[in-house]
Amino acid sequence: MKLALGKIEEAIANPAAFRARADAGDDGGFGYTYASALRNAVYHYHSSGDRDAAAEYLEETIQNSKNLKSPQRRADTIDQLDWYIDQHADLGWPTFDTRVRVSVAVPARAVGSLSCTGEVVRIDMVPAGGYAAWLIASTVDADWQDELRMPLLQGVLADVTLGVDSSEIQVGIYDFSARNVVSTTYADSSIRAARRRFSRLVSDLGF
Repeated sequence: MKLALGKIEEAIANPAAFRARADAGDDGGFGYTYASALRNAVYHYHSSGDRDAAAEYLEETIQNSKNLKSPQRRADTIDQLDWYIDQHADLGWPTFDTRVRVSVAVPARAVGSLSCTGEVVRIDMVPAGGYAAWLIASTVDADWQDELRMPLLQGVLADVTLGVDSSEIQVGIYDFSARNVVSTTYADSSIRAARRRFSRLVSDLGF
């Protein structure tokens, strides 16, 4: 079974129902969406370094999709890309890497039966020291800092991806709905607590 990092809160809310849907092959996805197109355009921007090329790519992607036919959503998505690029430029932190895949370690009993993976859109080098890892989201809950995925993500980035102390990493989100950029750094005790809670979730899912 595959558990996406971004689906952890959904799994916590009702483990039995989540497992049943997973076993039935329902991943809860909605196919190719405006959010998918925006994410790919963000990657295109970071790959090319060309704002105009990224915007052109986004427009063509939406135009060629059979599912994305709303003129208003098209305009909103193009505006969201402009906002993201502006925010990235204004922040001015050197981009260390993009499209970084991460895998959260599962308890030994679940190895081979369960995986938990996610994707970090961008990792920056913070001029004052350390790194900032960014996610992007159409909307963000007010209590996003309490979501289990965030300290888990910080721990994986520290221990596996970057090989630095967890205090050197901040994790954050670009919230396209509120047009807000927020980040935080979790204490080691919070990361350990998140890993214990994740182990309980794995048990609740039947592994």
